[in-house]
Amino acid sequence: MKNVENYGKIKNVLNMKKIVATAVVAGTIFGSTSAFASYGGVQQSQNHQYSNPAFTVGAGKFISQSQGFNVQAYPSQTASQAKYSKQSQSLAGSALQGQVGAGLLLAQLQGFGSLTVQNQGVVGKANTQDSDVTEASGQLQVGAGAVIGQAQGAGNANQQGQTAGGKYNDQYQDITNGNLQGQLGVGALIGQLQGSANENVQDQATAGKGNSQSQDATNGTAQGQVGVGILIGQLQGSANSNNQSQVSDGRYNNQNQGSTNSTGQLQVAIGGLIGQAQGSSNSVGQLSDAYGNYNDVDQNVESDTAQLQVGLGLGVGQVQGSSNSTAQGAGAFGKFNDVEQDAEYETTQAQVGAFGALQVQGSENATGQSAVAAGKYNDVEQEVEIETTQVQAGGLGAVQSQGAGNLAEQGAAVTGNVNDVEQEVDNDINQTQVGGLGADQSQGAANGSLQLADVDGKYNDAEQEVENDTDQTQAGGLGVDQDQTAVNAAGQSAEATGAGNEIEQEVENDTEQDQTGALGADQAQAASNGSVQIADTAGCENEVEQEVENTTEQTQAGVGNVDQSQNAATETAQTATVVGADNEVEQEAANDIAQVQTAEGNAVQNQSASSTTTQSASAFGSNISQSQSSSFTVVQGQSAN
Repeated sequence: MKNVENYGKIKNVLNMKKIVATAVVAGTIFGSTSAFASYGGVQQSQNHQYSNPAFTVGAGKFISQSQGFNVQAYPSQTASQAKYSKQSQSLAGSALQGQVGAGLLLAQLQGFGSLTVQNQGVVGKANTQDSDVTEASGQLQVGAGAVIGQAQGAGNANQQGQTAGGKYNDQYQDITNGNLQGQLGVGALIGQLQGSANENVQDQATAGKGNSQSQDATNGTAQGQVGVGILIGQLQGSANSNNQSQVSDGRYNNQNQGSTNSTGQLQVAIGGLIGQAQGSSNSVGQLSDAYGNYNDVDQNVESDTAQLQVGLGLGVGQVQGSSNSTAQGAGAFGKFNDVEQDAEYETTQAQVGAFGALQVQGSENATGQSAVAAGKYNDVEQEVEIETTQVQAGGLGAVQSQGAGNLAEQGAAVTGNVNDVEQEVDNDINQTQVGGLGADQSQGAANGSLQLADVDGKYNDAEQEVENDTDQTQAGGLGVDQDQTAVNAAGQSAEATGAGNEIEQEVENDTEQDQTGALGADQAQAASNGSVQIADTAGCENEVEQEVENTTEQTQAGVGNVDQSQNAATETAQTATVVGADNEVEQEAANDIAQVQTAEGNAVQNQSASSTTTQSASAFGSNISQSQSSSFTVVQGQSAN
């Protein structure tokens, strides 16, 4: 009989009373090894692994589910007076968390945290140091019912330090973080929150000969949210930060830094009164200095962001924000130095909304590169490539806004003989909007670049190149309001002192705008391209070449009582100053504007185009050659029936 009564009590608790599921796991790992006066080979190895799967299920009323996992690791290795030593550290771990709840008043919480600190130090000859961290976390929440709250948080923090003194030292650091988060909510009054953060710090220092340093950090984040019902709120946030530092003193030094960030965010909501927000941030800092001869410094950054939002129903609000920033600093002092810096960004944002959708997209990319080389036979190369794609599709009465900004700053200073400096920036923005009846659409794009090169010595070569490309497309139904704005700005300054100097500057701006609207459309397009080039050189046998090309294409097509406006402006300023003998200066500017408007009905059409070009060349010395060329072409077409 007692068994029957106990069974009844247990059954009542499971059916309606209250369910609370809590799981918390924490772990700390310490490890330290050391060796002294080891004239033979020293072999040090530290390996750590962890795994933590957790899963909870609840059904009924007033359900609360909580899961937490935390791990910390502090391995350390040192070796003194060692030859042919090898030190290795590795940490591999995974954490999986799952929650399923059904009923009324559901609360689900998941948390994961990891901290790893790795240190290695060695003094001797032919030493090898290797540090490796690999971590993966997966979180899944499923809730069905009414008044559902779901929250997920994952954070990884890793620090690696390596020091080596002697000859033929090899240092390797590698960090890989992967976070996967998924949420599914079905019902009414659903709130979903996801947050992911990865932070990595890597430091390397070596002194001697034949040193090699390599650092690599990879962050991957994938977030997915699906809500079906009414009054749904979804929020996703992702942040990745990498800081890498290298210092090498000696000869035949080789330094390599690589940072890769990848973020994918997906939100799907079906129902009414839906709010969705996505935010992604990637930040990278790289610093590398090499002192001696035959130095090779290589820095590479790649950040990819993909954001997708789908809202089907009434009263849909969607916001997307993406930010990527990189700061790179490299110094090489000696002979036969090679410095290379590369940053590549790719951002893709897509939104699909139904009736009365409010959609906002914002993307910002910023890069700063600084390189210093002193000595002979120096080679400095800087490259930035940024690509932004934004797509919005909204139903009746959609309000859509897109904003994209790209900024690149490059500075290079070289002192010595036979120096080569090359700077390149490529900005690409693509914006597309499709709206239904009464849509309000606006697009704004801005590309900016600043390049500074200072070369002092003999037989110096400085080359600067900028390419800005903006493509904007809008398509709307009856009574749409469409606005497009594009701005491209480039600034270049190069200074060379010595003999046999060559400076080449090139800017290419390309803007294309297309608008299509039906009866009662209000369409406006504005494009601006600006370039400033300054070159100064002093010495003998100097050559300066400056080239600017601006192209603008604007197209508008409307049906019935449309109001169309197009405005295009280009401005170019070129200045060159040469002092010495056997100098040659060449300046060229080309501006091309094409505007087309097509309408049927009582149309109001306006077109305006302007171009300003200023060229200035000054030369002092003997055997001087100066050439200036400027062209401006405008094609305007209006058609109304």
